[in-house]
Amino acid sequence: MSPLVTTTGPADLAHLVHYGIVAAGIAGVTALLLPAVLERAHPARQPVDEHDRRVGELRERVSHGDLTRPVTTGAARQPKPASATSGGHPGEVLRPVVVISSLAAAGVHAAVAPPHLRESALIGAFFVACAAAQLIWAALAWQRRTPTVLWSGIVGNLAVLALWLVSRTVGIPGIAGGPEPIGPWDLTCALWEVVIVVGCLRMRHDTAPVEPQRGVPVHPFVVFWLVLSVLGLGLLSVSGAAA
Repeated sequence: MSPLVTTTGPADLAHLVHYGIVAAGIAGVTALLLPAVLERAHPARQPVDEHDRRVGELRERVSHGDLTRPVTTGAARQPKPASATSGGHPGEVLRPVVVISSLAAAGVHAAVAPPHLRESALIGAFFVACAAAQLIWAALAWQRRTPTVLWSGIVGNLAVLALWLVSRTVGIPGIAGGPEPIGPWDLTCALWEVVIVVGCLRMRHDTAPVEPQRGVPVHPFVVFWLVLSVLGLGLLSVSGAAA
């Protein structure tokens, strides 16, 4: 075979998945934070008094061709509902949080798959399967919150957590000779999986179809969790810690 021809194996694909998730997370953080940064750098002009506010509202109505609606006064203005300012129903906060956590956990499993593939094809295949399953589940959970999706997230991640606890306490007979050491990769991944389980348990009574809501600001905790997860996955990637 020519030395210029290369083949893509499971380890290469696992690396691509891992770094792809990190890159997508960085892009997501940028997309969420950049508008706020630009708005602070170039804040919109705020009305200085009631007359200024009413003139601005009249201009807006003219631009939309809506002159029949009466001009509201300051006393008649109603505060925005909580759903428009705080991210809506708690399920609308938990859903992106568990999706982010599942993507991050998939990134960890993809990152640790190559060294485990070199150690054992069976163990490496398990980590590749975990990464694929968590990626697929994140896509399903983003689209719908059916009982099947939620319970599969609960049962699947509890099974992975239970297997991780066994491997770190008594070891897995026939596969691992004894208890494996706890490291930053598996500990962080376990945290994300706990978040998935807890979030799905909280959402299991809220299975209404998810409708996209344009114009509703992202809840601050979702932004915080996304930034924290991307930073955690990025730091693990450059830390040199054993995977």
